[in-house]
Amino acid sequence: MSGQSGRAGQSGPGHIGGSRWVLFGALLIAPNLALNRGGLGTGLWLVLAWWAILSVGTYLTYAADKRRAQSGDDRTPEATLHLLSLLGGWPGGLLAQGRYRHKTSKVGFQFVFWLTIAAHEALAIDYLLGWPITTALGSSLK
Repeated sequence: MSGQSGRAGQSGPGHIGGSRWVLFGALLIAPNLALNRGGLGTGLWLVLAWWAILSVGTYLTYAADKRRAQSGDDRTPEATLHLLSLLGGWPGGLLAQGRYRHKTSKVGFQFVFWLTIAAHEALAIDYLLGWPITTALGSSLK
């Protein structure tokens, strides 16, 4: 039974494990708190729409790149995948990596990918704390 997919407790290509969902949810806490605290009104919906559209687009870009990798076609540059993550599509990238097992074993890629997530987390936390890091950085540049 170990080779069958779809069984409880098993993972493989096409399966997003429970731990990845927990990680995904945890990484959304600070950005969502920041958005909710921001009281952006109509702007909040624009930010959420941007985030959702970019995440779906990033997910689809990973999926297409995985298909091209398997068929030997031209690939999506890693810089493009990182830019999509940096612009806000990292949730889609994280889910696509789990779903397609794509780019998960490339240490250099993972390092940069997680830096983009860390940047989003740091900005959200900095905002929630009243911008102390941004203020300190701004003061040190003067």
